[in-house]
Amino acid sequence: MAGQINKVDIPIGLGQIYYGNVRVGSPKSSVVIHAAVTNVVSKAGNMLEQVKVTPVGSELTLTANIQDLKLDQLRVALGISANKGTGGTLRKSEEINFVSGTIALSETPVADSVKVHKLDYSEDYVSGTDYSISGQNIVRDISGSIASGEVVVVDYDFVDSSATTIKWGTDKVAIEKELKFVHELSNGKLVQFTFHKAVVDGPLDLTFSEDAENAYPIVFRVLADPTKPEKERLMTIIQEA
Repeated sequence: MAGQINKVDIPIGLGQIYYGNVRVGSPKSSVVIHAAVTNVVSKAGNMLEQVKVTPVGSELTLTANIQDLKLDQLRVALGISANKGTGGTLRKSEEINFVSGTIALSETPVADSVKVHKLDYSEDYVSGTDYSISGQNIVRDISGSIASGEVVVVDYDFVDSSATTIKWGTDKVAIEKELKFVHELSNGKLVQFTFHKAVVDGPLDLTFSEDAENAYPIVFRVLADPTKPEKERLMTIIQEA
């Protein structure tokens, strides 16, 4: 007996992906459905020919590269089940020109979080000696090292009470949800692939580049739904009339 894998990769084209009815995002390139069945091939007695093939396993995955990045979509990619929260502290960097002694920053800094640098980061200025913070304002000390009219970089934390946040940690239980891929044909009709139960599988690589349109790969592994009949446990395909 020998193991044999019969597989097929189906590049379908563009469409929309929904996981638990949450839109995952717009695929940048073709969505690929990978299906494979593992067979055991048997021979009888001393015969050289194969006389029987017995399926012993199967694999079904959907792979896509998502080009837009939003928190709800990122939660799906990370396999996060917890609800998103609100409020958070962010780090901001902005350039300011001391055309006057007092300049308003775009946000109110968190106390003791402000760092001020030369524009080329060759020198750090000292709080209380070169500048001071008053509410949302940064004030240049005329006896300090910052020259009038000088452009400096100000790094600081600020609180955004309306920010959307997610927190991620490894969960001992995989998140299983229904997965849908909806593809529009050239005639405008829809074809929907419904995978009854799927999990996010594989690593997530987030690339941030100024030179190209960013996309992140995502792989869903389809699991059998034991509540359905034996030959219907993986997927249902529906084509609009």
